Amino acid sequence: MPHAMKIWIAEHWMLSRGSYKNRKVAEYKAKTIRLLSKADMKRLFPDSQIYNERFVGLTKSIVAYSGF
Repeated sequence: MPHAMKIWIAEHWMLSRGSYKNRKVAEYKAKTIRLLSKADMKRLFPDSQIYNERFVGLTKSIVAYSGF
């Protein structure tokens, strides 16, 4: 996702901890937050099944599940 779009989303969308109305805070968050990829999840949870949780056909989140 382009950096400018990340900043816009951080400023305007209500995220898990709210939106960042301060432009400098939104820029910092957009620059420093890195989401885990599916490969990262497989590396972190090698004995788990990895699922793409989807909403409207798009991946919303990546989930690691390990049944007992």
